[in-house]
Amino acid sequence: MKISGCSIKKNKKPGMVSRKYISNKNLRDSTGWKPLTDIESGIKKCVEAFNAAEENIKKAGRKAGKKERNPKKGVRSAGRTALTIFENLLLFAVFAFLQWGKTLFNINLPDTVIDYSIIYIIIAAVIWGQVQAYLAMFLASVLFISMSIFTGTDIVTFIYTPENLVTLAIYLLVGIITGYAIERRNREIESREIAFDALGNKYSFLLDVYNQTRLIKNELENQIINTEDSFSAIYETIQKVDSLEIEAVYSGAIAAIEKIMKTDSVSIYVTGDSSDSKFLRLKARSSALGDSVPNSINTDEKPYFGEVIKGRSNFVNRDFNPDAPLIIAPVVDEKKVIAVISIYESEFENLTISYENLFSTVVNLITNAIKRAYYFSDSLQHKRYLEHTRILNAETFEKILSEVKKYKEELDMSYSLLTVDMDGKELKEISDIILKDIRDNDYIGLGADGNVYVLLSNTKNNYAHIIVDRLSSHGINSSIFTEETADV
Repeated sequence: MKISGCSIKKNKKPGMVSRKYISNKNLRDSTGWKPLTDIESGIKKCVEAFNAAEENIKKAGRKAGKKERNPKKGVRSAGRTALTIFENLLLFAVFAFLQWGKTLFNINLPDTVIDYSIIYIIIAAVIWGQVQAYLAMFLASVLFISMSIFTGTDIVTFIYTPENLVTLAIYLLVGIITGYAIERRNREIESREIAFDALGNKYSFLLDVYNQTRLIKNELENQIINTEDSFSAIYETIQKVDSLEIEAVYSGAIAAIEKIMKTDSVSIYVTGDSSDSKFLRLKARSSALGDSVPNSINTDEKPYFGEVIKGRSNFVNRDFNPDAPLIIAPVVDEKKVIAVISIYESEFENLTISYENLFSTVVNLITNAIKRAYYFSDSLQHKRYLEHTRILNAETFEKILSEVKKYKEELDMSYSLLTVDMDGKELKEISDIILKDIRDNDYIGLGADGNVYVLLSNTKNNYAHIIVDRLSSHGINSSIFTEETADV
């Protein structure tokens, strides 16, 4: 029996399980996920974490039990009760003095018809509640009986005197009624406090639900907005790469990929003209990458680029290799890979299959634009190059130079411009010599002033001296144009 990757083998006896094992093969096959921990170590860590949590719960329970068994709490309760009784007795002494002070101490007190014992019982009930009201009722009754006997009334006469019984009954009724009323009021207050706390908890729960719902709503809104932006961004992608100049297509591709894929770490490398070339040349990159990416890549040293070129398929860095880009996709012309596009960094939330599929879609759009630009360039070679040479005519060279300058402004990609001393040599001879010493993504062109120039892509002036020396060794004298004098 197999359920969601968990296999269980049963004995012949029904209901008996002899062996079971868990496999994440289905998950790995469908998502390409590679677990960093084997299942045995993972289960061991889970058991250890569970035991640690259980031990923490037991410790918390022991601490709670100690608090419950703490005698200080009982001492505080008993002390408070004793204090309440003392206060009650003190109040009783005050009202007893007001009621019987004239009789006991021969003190002239105002004559009133008020029974102070009744007031005492009511005050005790209001201040301390039902129990103390009963105590006050008992004390008032004892005081009344004691004072009656003290003034000369014997116990039999006291019992058979209706007024005395009525007075005791009044004390009893006042104590019971006020104590019950106060207790009922306290219970109602407590019940309302409990109800209020319950409503407060419900309100807090509903507020949490509301906040979570609002967050989800905002997230869904952002997804909808981002989706709409993605469609518009894809349209803008088509517009930005809708050019017949290779340089313009590459610069537009960087900006479009950055916007759609929400990253600022994109690079485009082009392959060599020969099928067995192992080197990739940097054509364009995001300005945020700076010099962190090399100008050329040897596929033998970085085999994941070689895998993309040989397999003509995407590479996803599921092993989180710090030296490899996050995603690499090939730009394929028929069966040949002419460029590779890489994303180096992105937010963790973007690491999904949907993100990979979106990247593939964008690369396909850019691929069509790049192929169209290459076809245009090949079909117009006789119009772009001087006859029998690989030297661009002045108009074409000026366009490419403008795009390279745009690279420098927008993407902070360096370039160098060399001026060539013709020394009476033919253009074809100059073209053949220079082509041997420059890369596939460099250009030879004729300036508006009639001079021959060499445009070195992604090359700073301090590295351009290497090309100058190399050309000099082959009989071509050249010098570096500075940025200020590079307008040709």
